[in-house]
Amino acid sequence: CHMRTLSTCTDCGAMWDQTRETCGVCGSSKRSIDAFVTCSIGVAEEYKVQGRHGEPGMVKPHLEMTSRRRFNRDRQRDETVVIVINSETDDYQQVWTDDDGNIAFEKCGSLRDPNMHGPASYRPTGHGPADAPDDEPTV
Repeated sequence: CHMRTLSTCTDCGAMWDQTRETCGVCGSSKRSIDAFVTCSIGVAEEYKVQGRHGEPGMVKPHLEMTSRRRFNRDRQRDETVVIVINSETDDYQQVWTDDDGNIAFEKCGSLRDPNMHGPASYRPTGHGPADAPDDEPTV
């Protein structure tokens, strides 16, 4: 098993950069630390968990966590990737780990930051890529 922690600001809920003494969003020094324990049980290759304020089917989830096994071409091995998306706090986190639980790659930041996913990933209007030319219709 492998234990991992996730720090968030107690006041605003933003993900906490572990290298900082205060929250990068609101400046608070109060943080919450959640511990996650991962054990290999070999039952599923992929799972998804969603959180919402309200009943399923009535309210869209604001928190989504997906875990799946993927082959990483750069490192030439199977790895586990965990992606956490929190639309309430505008946070994105992606962590790739090897079979021993060692972090091979990690990035976190704002969902609105095109450097996190590429320019076409965040669609504020829901009508198509953010970088589509004005003279072409978007889907």
